Amino acid sequence: MLLNDLLALFSEQLNIDLVQLTSIIETNNIKLNQKLVLEKKKVLKNDLKNDDLKDTTNNVQEKRSRGRPRKQCNVINVPNSIPEDVDYIIVEEISYKNNDYYKTDANVILDTNYKACGHIVDDKVILNILNT
Repeated sequence: MLLNDLLALFSEQLNIDLVQLTSIIETNNIKLNQKLVLEKKKVLKNDLKNDDLKDTTNNVQEKRSRGRPRKQCNVINVPNSIPEDVDYIIVEEISYKNNDYYKTDANVILDTNYKACGHIVDDKVILNILNT
C-alpha cells in the first residue's frame, strides 16, 4: 500500500481534506511514493468497540510499586441468611412415655435423630415398632 492510498483512505473515512494532508506530509519531508506494510482491515466507524482494542499487544510491563508491599488479606463472606437449597420443617417438641420426640405439622412423629418413627391419628400416637 502506498502512502497516497493511505491518505485517500483517511480523507474519505475521516472527512479530512486530502490537499491539507498532502501539504502537511510534504512539509515534513515525507515522500508520497513510500510503500507502507499494513494489513488491510475493513472497519466501520460504528463497529469500533473495546474488544478491537484488546487485540493489540503492547510490551508495556507493569511497574512495581514503591515502598512496602501491601498485606494480602483473605476475606471470607459468611451469609447471615439460611441457604435456600435446604428444606426446613417447623416441629413441636413432645414427650411420650419418658422419651423426647418431635411432632411436625403433618402429624408425623420424629425421634431425636429426625427419623420418622410414627404418626398421630385422631389424637392417638401410633409408633412404628420396626424403627424403635
